[in-house]
This record gives sequence, C-alpha cells and structure tokens, in this order.
Amino acid sequence: MIHEKYFELADKQEQLLSRKNEKKDFYNGVIVNENNEVFIYYASSDTRIHVATTTIEKLIDYTFNTPVDPLHSLECAEQRIKLIEKNLRLLGNN
Repeated sequence: MIHEKYFELADKQEQLLSRKNEKKDFYNGVIVNENNEVFIYYASSDTRIHVATTTIEKLIDYTFNTPVDPLHSLECAEQRIKLIEKNLRLLGNN
C-alpha cells in the first residue's frame, strides 16, 4: 500500500538522522489515489506522524466556499452563526 511505503520511508529517514545526530525535520507529504482520495501526512512531534483524509471534491469545496478567517474570536463566532443560519435555510430548517 502507498501508506505503508510512506511510513517506511519516513522511518528510514528518521533513523538516518538519529544516527548522524543531526537536526530532525518533520517530513510531510500528500498522496492522491485513483479514487481522488487525498491523504495528507503531517507530524506533531519528532516521534509522531499522522494522516488526514479527504477528497479532491471536498478540498475544492473548502477552497472556494470557506470564508476568510477574521482572526478575532467574536468575529469568528459571528461568521459561524451566519454560516449555520445560511445552511439551515438551504436545508429548509428556518
């Protein structure tokens, strides 16, 4: 599987860096399979790697339909409330 190969490569890189006593980097990657499933690999520390899964369709939807983050808690909450209200109207749940 693609996933196992990625982890094997990451483990080998980690072992090489550990032996050389060099600075460790967080290796990241993205894989798209034949079903347009997307696997986003990311690290949370020098001993943990994670994978988030999504689809090309969801990434495109998120990119074009998610509002810009206003960077302030109150404005974020107001933005989410408006989004929830809009979604409820679309679902017919006024």
